[in-house]
Amino acid sequence: MGQYIADNGTVITDDMVEKWAAEAEGGFSGADVTPFEGRAWETHTEALNPRV
Repeated sequence: MGQYIADNGTVITDDMVEKWAAEAEGGFSGADVTPFEGRAWETHTEALNPRV
């Protein structure tokens, strides 16, 4: 794996990636996840339309 560095300077290791993958595959056990409509980075959303 190549070396990856987060915006805050944290070096991302293989162990970190493996831990995050295991958490995601396990459904984030113990986390309180609240679904919401739209995309998190937008305050106003529009329907997505496929390109033809």
